[in-house]
Amino acid sequence: MTFIQDRPSGRESEVLLETLDRMWEAVAMLGHSRQIVFANRAAAQILQRGAGIGLSPDGRLITTPEASEAVERVLCDKAPPAPVAVPRTDEPPLVLNLHPLPDALKGGFGAVALMFISDPARKPADQSAALRSAFGLTNAEARVAQSLSEGASLKQIAWANHITYETVRSHLRRTLGKVGVRRQAELVRIAHALR
Repeated sequence: MTFIQDRPSGRESEVLLETLDRMWEAVAMLGHSRQIVFANRAAAQILQRGAGIGLSPDGRLITTPEASEAVERVLCDKAPPAPVAVPRTDEPPLVLNLHPLPDALKGGFGAVALMFISDPARKPADQSAALRSAFGLTNAEARVAQSLSEGASLKQIAWANHITYETVRSHLRRTLGKVGVRRQAELVRIAHALR
């Protein structure tokens, strides 16, 4: 586990922390004073890079003054949860989504809130094998779905794979049918969920 203090005992706690650690999404637990009491591997990588957000020597979240104020307002229940953009040099901003824990759960692991960190510059994991396995996609269909999940257009996919635009559209139609959705956006959501 990464960045955890006063590790609780008990099998259930260990299972919960291991589950969070295996998630592809970057998630951290925050204490009252912006102390990071737990960060899964994905969040730990972002925090260790120190671009936009990082950790002080005593394990507190460090970020821009504006983002710090927004985080503090949510932690003190003075503002409803809302995404917080954290600018970075030469990269798109990080987006922090803070969610205070319900009163009944506050204090577990020393946490009062969950923080999800979205990094638009982070390349999505290759989920083509999962797409092939879950939906019976061919290699070409899985490649199209993977490329769409990374933000490529159909024309870009055709060019990158040295095939015609119509061939890509044909792969997409078959993929949508196999996955059981009608729109590209739905396919992308499913591809992201398979990470």
